[in-house]
Amino acid sequence: MLLLTKNPCHSFAVSENKVKAESQEVAHSILSAVESILHGQGLVLSRRKMIVLGAKGNIGTFLSEYLEKG
Repeated sequence: MLLLTKNPCHSFAVSENKVKAESQEVAHSILSAVESILHGQGLVLSRRKMIVLGAKGNIGTFLSEYLEKG
């Protein structure tokens, strides 16, 4: 059953602080998920060469910084 509504159920981050905080948390979550997957396969992230698609966006910027710091 498909329910259509006139009122959309979404929100947008309009605060600069909120955008940065959410981007940092999402980047941490992505990195944690990748590490968990690799660890489950007996591999480690530190010995991998990586590319970050969207590295100039909010999330990609923080993800790139976290990967560079190690």
